[in-house]
Amino acid sequence: GAGFIFRTAAQGASLGELAQDAKTLAEIWRCIEDKRKSARPPATLYRDLGPIERAMRDIVRGDVARVLIDDAGAAEAARIYCRKAMPGSEGHIENAPRSLFDDYDLEEQIARLSQPRVALPSGGWITIETTEALTAVDVNSGSFVQSGGLEETSLSVNLEAAAEIGRQIRLRGIGGLIVVDFIHLGDGGHAARVLETLEQSLRFDRAPVQISPMTEFGIVAITRKRLREPLARRTSIACAGCSGTGRAPSADGMALEILRRVEREAAANPGAELVVTAAPDVVAWLTRHGEDVGRALQRRGASRVRFEAGEGGGYDVARR
Repeated sequence: GAGFIFRTAAQGASLGELAQDAKTLAEIWRCIEDKRKSARPPATLYRDLGPIERAMRDIVRGDVARVLIDDAGAAEAARIYCRKAMPGSEGHIENAPRSLFDDYDLEEQIARLSQPRVALPSGGWITIETTEALTAVDVNSGSFVQSGGLEETSLSVNLEAAAEIGRQIRLRGIGGLIVVDFIHLGDGGHAARVLETLEQSLRFDRAPVQISPMTEFGIVAITRKRLREPLARRTSIACAGCSGTGRAPSADGMALEILRRVEREAAANPGAELVVTAAPDVVAWLTRHGEDVGRALQRRGASRVRFEAGEGGGYDVARR
């Protein structure tokens, strides 16, 4: 009396894996039916996966060696989900110190993902600009010159760009039509190498991707299925000062950055009262989530924190 929809991700799965997945879904549905019989409306019969479980489902695959989580409760939630839905993946999860963001310079790397220019090792760069219709990626060699001449210079920069473009597309969550303007190549064999590198950089992308051949002008079109809003739209808002041509951090994005800063300040100054001055919309977000924020800060040793609204788009954390 039931039916199952096979998604594209089922390609290559064994019959046993498909049967196990069907069994798991059937059990979830049975629980929903049981709750329906005893629930008094309005009631929640089923809640989708939380952010930790979704992250495990989406990122843990063959090319992932470790998953570092800097919160013991979150790490345990990830392990519980793995035991239920991803047997064998639990061993990938490791408890990381609270300094994880500092150890890997994650704040800076996240900030870079909102910038249009991405530097390449050679000194060249790629520029990524997204419009309503498409995302344009331009490859530029800058002042870099390869000893072999113009063709070798173009090949070297294009290969670096092709390897980086796949990474940037995944991290930024860019979907739809992506048009890449590589530096012109006169050698067809060189163009084939660039395309092969681009395909390799997109090989582990979980979103369906198609890549066109390179035109004589060095243009490559990529189509990537939109799985969710791009990172820039999820972590920033249109800037009123420039009529939306630029981006500014969103209130929740800025609030999470502030909380990580507060945690570092509390660790460096045990027992001190900390006063955070931030934009009114950021303080409003922190106040709205005050109960959860307070509990989280107390667990991390920051029990004396006060938030005050200030002017401008930045923030300050001071001791009192």
